[in-house]
Amino acid sequence: MRCLASYDCSGKTGFKSSFVIEAGEYNFYIGKNARSAEKVYSYYHKQTSLLSKHSQCCAPKENFDVITAVRGLCGYLPVKRKCEKAAEDLKSRVIENLPKALPVSCDMGYKLSDVKNGKITMGQFVALLSFDELEALTRGDYKMNSPLGAPGNAGVFGGVIKSLREKGIPAVTVTDGPSGIRLKTACSLIPIGTALACTFDEDLVFFRLL
Repeated sequence: MRCLASYDCSGKTGFKSSFVIEAGEYNFYIGKNARSAEKVYSYYHKQTSLLSKHSQCCAPKENFDVITAVRGLCGYLPVKRKCEKAAEDLKSRVIENLPKALPVSCDMGYKLSDVKNGKITMGQFVALLSFDELEALTRGDYKMNSPLGAPGNAGVFGGVIKSLREKGIPAVTVTDGPSGIRLKTACSLIPIGTALACTFDEDLVFFRLL
C-alpha cells in the first residue's frame, strides 16, 4: 500500500506535509510499452488515508506554476496552479533543532575504532575534535578527482586532513553517475535509479546495489 502513496505539500487532501493514499480507483497495467499495456488489476481505495506526517523543509522561496489534475466532466484535466511558498525559515529551523553543544575534551589518543569497540561513545569522540576538524568533516576535500581517493573520483569526504586520519577517520571516496560507478580505471554499469524505482521492488534494488 505504501507504494501507492503520494506527498501532499499543500494540504489539499486535508493532510499537509504528509504521505497519503488518496481515495479513488487505482488501475494497474502490464505490457511492453504504454500503447500495448493491458489492464490487469483494479483497486478502489474508499477513503484518503494518512501514512506519515512530516513538516515542511525545502519548499520553494518563490511562487511558480505547477500542473495538477482536476476532475472534469470527461475525466481529469491538467490545470495550472501556483505552488506554495516556504512558510518556515530553514535557517531558524536548523538553529532551533541544533543538538546540545558537547564540552571540548583534550585528545587522549582515542580513535574512531574505539567507538566501534565500545571504549568510548560517539559523543565522547566528537568532543575530542577541534573546530578545524569539525569544519573539515562538513566540507570534504573541496574538489573533484581528489588526490586522497582513486583517480577519477567525484570527491573525498571524511579524513581530508592529516589530523582526522590520525584519529582513524578514513578518507572516503565518492563518485556519481546515473549508469553506475565511474572512475578513471574502472566502472560498474547498473540500471539508472529511475528505472530501478519503476520496478517498485525493494529487494531487487537492494540486490543490484550489493
